[in-house]
Amino acid sequence: MTDGAFVGNFAQIELFFKGLDGYIGLPNHQVFQQMEVEHCASLDSLDTFVTTNYGGTQTNPRMEWEFVVCPVKGKKYPGIIRQADPLGRFLKDPTAVSAGLTREEVIAIRLFTGPMFMKYNARLRQFPAALVAALKGNGFVTTIHAVVSAIIKLSRTWKIPYDRKVYRGLGGMLLPQKFWDEDAFGCRGGVELGIMSTTTTRDIAIMYGGTEKGRPTILKSKSGRSTVAHLCGGSVNIRVRTRLSCPPSRI
Repeated sequence: MTDGAFVGNFAQIELFFKGLDGYIGLPNHQVFQQMEVEHCASLDSLDTFVTTNYGGTQTNPRMEWEFVVCPVKGKKYPGIIRQADPLGRFLKDPTAVSAGLTREEVIAIRLFTGPMFMKYNARLRQFPAALVAALKGNGFVTTIHAVVSAIIKLSRTWKIPYDRKVYRGLGGMLLPQKFWDEDAFGCRGGVELGIMSTTTTRDIAIMYGGTEKGRPTILKSKSGRSTVAHLCGGSVNIRVRTRLSCPPSRI
């Protein structure tokens, strides 16, 4: 194996059919209160973690909750291209209104498009081991449900061209054998357990493809309304180039 490369962990189709409820459990019916507990009153709430992108932002869940829900005017928050705007601005955003997003879903999608994506995807993918251990048992179950709900709602409001293709850089990841060997039904591939971000710009995917690890790989896929949400403009935490996300799905 090439130095720095690793074999990706993809689930079997049976887990896909269990759905999110079957995989991580049901959300708490007091959504806002539970999301706040997950970010501000859990064992990892004050533990610093470092993002793998955006210059290596150092932050913690409680700081991210404050940034999104109740930012302090004039306070400098972690990150190099972030602006702390009042939550009300995003609740009134035309895209959020058109999609019928709840307050909790707006909060969740903004948290996801910031550093917290690392925590949520570590829970979903159960990888990398160090980040999973750093969760200290905090599953962010209710927040993840809100993120996925928001993505599904947003996917209904955006017109996607018929031939729209999106790309994903694998960062040195090697595809497991199931991507090459057919199963009993003649299918190859696996279930991506995380909330996968993609881009419409191939060069950006190549940048994240793992060239420095000697194993550059990117995925190219055709997107559809049922699997993709547009996370650009007013409803994002960090302003980035065109970015698309889909909930846990089959590849």
